Amino acid sequence: KEKIGLAEARKLNIPIIAIVDTNCDPEGIDHIIPGNDDAVRSIKLITSLIAGAVTEGREAYKLTQQALAEEREKAKAEDVKRRAEAKAAKAAMKVEAKPAREATKAVAPKPETDKSK
Repeated sequence: KEKIGLAEARKLNIPIIAIVDTNCDPEGIDHIIPGNDDAVRSIKLITSLIAGAVTEGREAYKLTQQALAEEREKAKAEDVKRRAEAKAAKAAMKVEAKPAREATKAVAPKPETDKSK
C-alpha cells in the first residue's frame, strides 16, 4: 500500500515498524505488529504504548550515561590523587636522601691528585 514510503525507508536504512492487518502484505516490514490498522482506537493504543516504551528507554539510557560519567569522574579524581601521592613520596625520598649524600661526602676521603704531572 505504501510502497514509496517503504522504498524511501529502505534507501535510508530506517527500520520499518507497521501495524499489519490480515489483508496486508508484510513483506519488506522489519517489525510487524499484528492488529486492526483501520480502527483509530487500535492505532492510538499501539502508538501510545510504543511512545511510552521509547520515553522509558530514553530515561534509562540517560540514567546509565549519567552513572558512567560519574564513574569516570571518580576514577579520574582517584588517578589524580594517586599521582599526587606518588609525586609527594618521590619528593620526600629526595629530601631524606640529601642529608645522607652530604654526610657521605664529608666522611669519604677525597681522591688524591697526582702532582707529579
